[in-house]
Amino acid sequence: MTDLERELLRAFEQLQSDYSKQLQEWESAYASLQNMFEVTRQDNRALGEQVKHLGEQVLSLSRAKSERTERLAKQVTALSEQVEGLNESVRRWTPEAKRR
Repeated sequence: MTDLERELLRAFEQLQSDYSKQLQEWESAYASLQNMFEVTRQDNRALGEQVKHLGEQVLSLSRAKSERTERLAKQVTALSEQVEGLNESVRRWTPEAKRR
């Protein structure tokens, strides 16, 4: 084997070694990306479920608030009517009203 052939063989072996290292690095990076993708997908799924649950809670709380507000408004109306009735009774029984 000539010096040139030996030199070419060493260069080829070095290229082959470099290529193998680069291929391993690419495969490792690809596996890492796949893992990150899977973790992200699972996190997104979990977050989606949490958002859905929170949305349901917001809707439920909103309905409860509306119902309570409506009940409170009815109670205020009823109390206002009672106060009006009491005021009318007081007016009828005051000395000024008896003089009329």
